[in-house]
Amino acid sequence: MLEKILVPIDSMKWDNTRNAVQVAMDFSQGCSIEGDIELIFLHVLQVKPRVPMSEKERLTEKKKEKIKEDFKEIKEMCEERGLKKVRTIIEEGKPANTIVEKAQDEKIDMIVMGSGKLHDRSAGGRIHKFFYGSVTEEVIHEAPCSVLVARP
Repeated sequence: MLEKILVPIDSMKWDNTRNAVQVAMDFSQGCSIEGDIELIFLHVLQVKPRVPMSEKERLTEKKKEKIKEDFKEIKEMCEERGLKKVRTIIEEGKPANTIVEKAQDEKIDMIVMGSGKLHDRSAGGRIHKFFYGSVTEEVIHEAPCSVLVARP
């Protein structure tokens, strides 16, 4: 039985994220008897190491404000659908590692996430994936639970 679903959020790829949020809400409603599945929305802040500390703090605060706005919108979407067990988390770190660690720590039953660049079969998409990797792909291989990939 599903008790917890983790939904990683990426403000920079809001279209993919919005679709993953919708899929997670649909899945939660479809599998839940009395709204007993907890939805945990996670945003991982990836701060660039070469940024000066004072600038890093300013950028981090600015990003956190944007993320809080996104979380507010997501919570409203959940409330409209009668989903009450909703939590939001902001962490700093490498996205794939942090998602997998949070899934382990929280004893997550399923991760629902956007497809990122996986759907991009163009030469540019393949080159991007080769050099930068894919958070979604890494999570699929490392996660301690099932991963549902929501295509845009």
